[in-house]
Amino acid sequence: MKQQIVIFPAFIGVQRFRFRDWLSSVILVVSLLAAPQLFAQPVIVDDMISWPDDGWYEVQTASDFRTLCEGGTECQVERGLYNVINHSTGDRWDRLSVGPVVNGNSISWRGSDWYQVQHSDTLETHCEGRDPCAVESGVYIVINLSTGKRWPNIEVVADGAEDSQISAEVESASGKTLVLNLVGTGAMYIDTVPAAEGLGAVVEAWCFDVDLVDMKTGDTVGTATDCLDPSLNTTKLSESGLGMIGTTYFNLPDGLLAIQG
Repeated sequence: MKQQIVIFPAFIGVQRFRFRDWLSSVILVVSLLAAPQLFAQPVIVDDMISWPDDGWYEVQTASDFRTLCEGGTECQVERGLYNVINHSTGDRWDRLSVGPVVNGNSISWRGSDWYQVQHSDTLETHCEGRDPCAVESGVYIVINLSTGKRWPNIEVVADGAEDSQISAEVESASGKTLVLNLVGTGAMYIDTVPAAEGLGAVVEAWCFDVDLVDMKTGDTVGTATDCLDPSLNTTKLSESGLGMIGTTYFNLPDGLLAIQG
């Protein structure tokens, strides 16, 4: 059962404080802790995949797991689907799309750059902007007008079949690029969370609920519960010296995602 907390230990030395200021401070702390989880991931701009300098990365083709790049902080690739693996942490991102995506008669792209779609034969402009472009069957040129990158020979087939190079599955992969803002929705409470992956123990933690707001659109895309172990940096949870920083439960439309870091 959730137990309401009246006084947060970090503020014991303060005689009086407003609840709003207290909650804002807690949200700031959790946002800082959650930031590496949400932002420390590969970034795709045109045909370049890049990543933070926080480990040894490998880039593979998603179709046959062929290694294209190892080490460094970036990898230039052709249009297609790729797996990116951080071998230092074990994190991986599967089937990341690079380049324009054809789904039925629609051509789309990632990010918020300004794009233009031209017919390959006539160079007639069919679409210009950020939104997906609906076209008839044929071969097209897609241009990122923000960067100058051109993608020739983008084929759209008459029967609306999926792109032979990048299938509609990339919709789920592109979701990994969401930049989310965690907005607190209420008071903190005590709950129990797993101590660390594989150890089978649970600990009491301070938790509070947040809305997940897409920073690009302002839409609420889900909810989450953020929990912080009160023994941060004081009690190690395994012989290897692993200590829990926090646990976040993301309640998304497709299911529950739990992250520890």
